[in-house]
This record gives sequence, C-alpha cells and structure tokens, in this order.
Amino acid sequence: MLTERGIKRLEKFKEIKSLYNLRSKIVHGSDIKETEADTVLSGSFNLLSELISYMIENNRIVDETDFRDAIFN
Repeated sequence: MLTERGIKRLEKFKEIKSLYNLRSKIVHGSDIKETEADTVLSGSFNLLSELISYMIENNRIVDETDFRDAIFN
C-alpha cells in the first residue's frame, strides 16, 4: 500500500518483516542489543507515521481489506 509493486514494495516488506522479528524477540523475552531495541522503536514509529500520512492523504482509514488487496490484487 505504501509503495508501488516491484523492488520498492519488496524492500518495504523486508523492512517490516525485520521489525516484526525484532518485536517478537522483545515480546517473548529474548535478550536483544539496545541498538536493536532502538531500531524497533524508530522503525515502528516511522511505519506508523507513513500509514497515518497515507490515510490523511487518501481521506480514509485503511482496514484489513486494503492490506489484502495490496498484497493479492
């Protein structure tokens, strides 16, 4: 949704997947470096900012259907 199909979307996917993996480590009590925690915080903040900007620019709230359509359509 945030990027056009192709290389940029694949890069965004990898970025989000990396954030998710680090977040999972934190949630499940794994020890992580402080720099990794900083990466999760700043990366999550940036992603949320992008999503909020997207919703403002498109004047609507995104939902599960938007995510599904962005992946499969």
